[in-house]
Amino acid sequence: MARGLDEFYLAAFKKIKLDVLVQILEDDHLEKLDESDLVYLSEFNLTHLVSAMEENGLQQSRQKVCKVFYHYYSRMYLREQDYEENDKHK
Repeated sequence: MARGLDEFYLAAFKKIKLDVLVQILEDDHLEKLDESDLVYLSEFNLTHLVSAMEENGLQQSRQKVCKVFYHYYSRMYLREQDYEENDKHK
């Protein structure tokens, strides 16, 4: 029975939208999150991210979701001097 519950919660976790995940992980810096990034990330969930990361020769659209998510996951956005706005999401 416990195994069934584990699978249920894992499946639910994989459905979490990436914008929500970023907001949870970066709760202490919400004012620094870029709203347009959050809107973009709201189109994807963890399953999409993992799938994009596992693909060889990522398509440009898949590269972008990885790059935008990693920007927050790695906390690059907190090191503004290293982050140029014009090169944000090429």
